[in-house]
Amino acid sequence: MADRVRVISINGSPRGDRGATAAILNPFLDGMEEAGAEVEQRIWVNRIEMQPCTGCLKCYCNDGECTLKDSVSNERLIQRMAGSDILVIASPVFSHGFTGPLKTLIDRFFVTGQPEVKRRSNGQTYRRRRDWVKHGGKAVLVSSCAAWEVGMFDLILTSMRQFCFDQERELSAALLRPHSQLLSGIRGKPSVIGNLRALVRMVGVDIGSFFKRGHTLSATQSLIGLKKSIGEVKGAAREAGRQLVRDGKISPETLEAVSQPLLPFEAYASLAEMAIGDLQKKARKRGQGLEKRSGERVKNRKI
Repeated sequence: MADRVRVISINGSPRGDRGATAAILNPFLDGMEEAGAEVEQRIWVNRIEMQPCTGCLKCYCNDGECTLKDSVSNERLIQRMAGSDILVIASPVFSHGFTGPLKTLIDRFFVTGQPEVKRRSNGQTYRRRRDWVKHGGKAVLVSSCAAWEVGMFDLILTSMRQFCFDQERELSAALLRPHSQLLSGIRGKPSVIGNLRALVRMVGVDIGSFFKRGHTLSATQSLIGLKKSIGEVKGAAREAGRQLVRDGKISPETLEAVSQPLLPFEAYASLAEMAIGDLQKKARKRGQGLEKRSGERVKNRKI
């Protein structure tokens, strides 16, 4: 019997399982398990006690042992991740790249390299990985962003490709989910109005504002149809996990299904504008409340 494929995932989202990134990551990992893989660990970066790499280079002298004393070194997280058959790195796009805590963890992979510098036929230099690193392993990027277009992932993809080059891993696929804020928080509702209320609230818009602003029937129908599209996206993410373990690759059609538009651009733009407006309104109310309480405290002190 062949050994089970060993998988470790890293979720760099500050929202963990409540975020839009997890809405793609979790069904993807579930699909891998259904196909027979062993998901050894699902790591949430924000729960790790972690210090940044200082570039001291002492790991060159002691077989990659880091001098920093934290959860990363004490639990040998880098060694376990570097030794996995498939490493899944998940992150929302923050300023076109990985989240800060995830980038800090990725920097700690410096310990996987040996001191001597080599050069490939194309002239690009690299350092050979240590013996405990899984040479020829696979890696997958799972990423989400609030922007409409898939082009927002260009920089994070470049960073992921360079990481895989350094770690001597194959970047097997990238599951990319634009306008992902529409994914998180969806719940089943028995009625059309219930669906609409849940979807509008989900993107941060007040339900009363939605109706007061005179939205057309087509926009309302687009919102109602959104729940079905979300189900298709999550189903495609699960199928992607099955395919990677079963076939060693993910089909282009499945990756396209993960990234499919969830709403017409006009409906998306309208909801985004409304959400920002409602956030600003709530912020003004909070500010007025703070000013009022502050004034009362000053008045009380004078008394």
